[in-house]
Amino acid sequence: MSANIYWEPARRERESLCTSAPSSFRESLEAAGIPCPGIVTMSHMDALRGMSRVHGRKPNENPYFQLLTALEEHHEIELTMEY
Repeated sequence: MSANIYWEPARRERESLCTSAPSSFRESLEAAGIPCPGIVTMSHMDALRGMSRVHGRKPNENPYFQLLTALEEHHEIELTMEY
């Protein structure tokens, strides 16, 4: 019998988003069809681009831009929340 062997990084480092209103940010994502918490994929890129343009601040202060950057690098990311 043949088997496939897979690997993934043993430790994934999470990064925090720079947002002053996490609850409102989460509501905005969900209103655009982006799960939070959940898996964000390349299919969400257009919505994130639009939200990033509307937000408009400097990239390091724009949580939508931060998500776009992470998504472009990893093609799929998981959003989690901690209280």
